[in-house]
Amino acid sequence: MSFFETIGSGPRHVKDRWTHRYSQLDDRTGQEDVTGKVVVITGSNGGLGKVTALHMAKRRARVVMACRDVTKTENAVKEIKEKVPEADLTVIRLDLSDLDSVRACAKEILQKFPYVNILINNAGIMVTNPTVQRTAAGFERHLVTNYLGHVLLTMLLIDHLKLGSPSRIVLLSSMAAEGHKVNPEDLNWEKPKSLQFLHFGPYNDSKKLLMLFGKQLAQRLEGTQVHVYSLCPGVADTDLVDSFPPMVRFFIKAVKIQVGCSAEQGATTIMYCALSEKCAKESGKMYHYEKPWVRANRELEKEGDLAEKVWTSTEKLLGISFDTYLSPA
Repeated sequence: MSFFETIGSGPRHVKDRWTHRYSQLDDRTGQEDVTGKVVVITGSNGGLGKVTALHMAKRRARVVMACRDVTKTENAVKEIKEKVPEADLTVIRLDLSDLDSVRACAKEILQKFPYVNILINNAGIMVTNPTVQRTAAGFERHLVTNYLGHVLLTMLLIDHLKLGSPSRIVLLSSMAAEGHKVNPEDLNWEKPKSLQFLHFGPYNDSKKLLMLFGKQLAQRLEGTQVHVYSLCPGVADTDLVDSFPPMVRFFIKAVKIQVGCSAEQGATTIMYCALSEKCAKESGKMYHYEKPWVRANRELEKEGDLAEKVWTSTEKLLGISFDTYLSPA
């Protein structure tokens, strides 16, 4: 989004935020029972992911905490077990910016669990920098961490999700994705172009790509009982922007005053998409504030051709054919 588009969309988001009444996370009304079910959550050692892991543990799910920092994750396990002593938690290292790490994580999940019932692709980074930041493998950092790593993990776990069906794949996008335009021919930011307002262009790209991928994946999984949900949790109060320059943090703080929420409030939409009986038969939609996000879904319906191009470009970047994973055995 441009600066003016960002500012212009503000009133809608303010209205959405302050007319919504968040559910209580401990309220299980209208939710599916996840006792003994395998729930994989990326980035679950802090913020939204840790809150989600806690409440899945309270519901007696078998929670797989897939995170880059194992020490931090083990500390999160201790915190959760102080509240839920009987919590069934498994820590598996996952560095989404390293595709070999993604493959190793998936392999360990496949070895340790006979199926997966819920995959919550929560982890992500948000960096503001005047130049494109790349990994050692040459990927733009947001692209691989927020998008490509999760896409690969999802594909590697598809058969296990089918074995655990009816199952759910939950993708965390952002309100920044609404109205954002991506170039399917340059997902990796190879060509010179503006990094956009506050240099958020690469981050916004990664979140829009998740929306487009979710829509396409749902279509290709139709009839398998594996359902796909994309969501915006809101501008949650997490440590995502702690490393930002002071002026950028000031701007984010101003935004949070208008449309922000706590990590617990933000996790309500994650739990809704993962557990609610209301959306159990739905797939390929975008959600926010514990309900379908009308504007974003209307936008997605118009972007079928773009989603197809992004799907193909993503295959090329990963060097794989998604049909290999999605075709019936």
